[in-house]
Formats: sequence, structure tokens, C-alpha cells
Amino acid sequence: MYSVKELPAYFERRQAQHEQLQFKRIKVNGWESGRGLVHFEFTVNHQADDLNGGAARDVMGKGALHCQTQAFVAFSIGDA
Repeated sequence: MYSVKELPAYFERRQAQHEQLQFKRIKVNGWESGRGLVHFEFTVNHQADDLNGGAARDVMGKGALHCQTQAFVAFSIGDA
């Protein structure tokens, strides 16, 4: 887990590994009206020099988006 403050350095490290994500599927799992969140899951084709010997593979993830501010409040990419 990373804090907002740590994200720029994290993204620089991932960019140095030529990380690429290609979205293949997004599924909306529900609407949480009390907090204004839409929950979703997705599948991406994930590739980076330091992952899986550089070979691409599909992985799943999930997240939540606050609709009013258009901000992700959660975003997680798993490992197959």
C-alpha cells in the first residue's frame, strides 16, 4: 500500500521497468449512494521488465471511484 505522497516515486520506478497495462475488461459491481462511490473490477494485460520474465499476462484488479470528484478512492492490481 502506498500513500499519495509516495506515488510519484513508485510511478517513476514502474516507468523505469517499462511497465504497461492494457485494459481488457471492466465490470461495475455496484453503486454506494451514501458515499457516492461506484465499485468496479477489471482485467488488464500487464507487462514489465521485472515481472514474469518480461512476458505479458492477464491480471485482475478492483477499485472504487468517487463520482462527484472523479477521484479514485481505491485502486488495486493483483497478481494472477
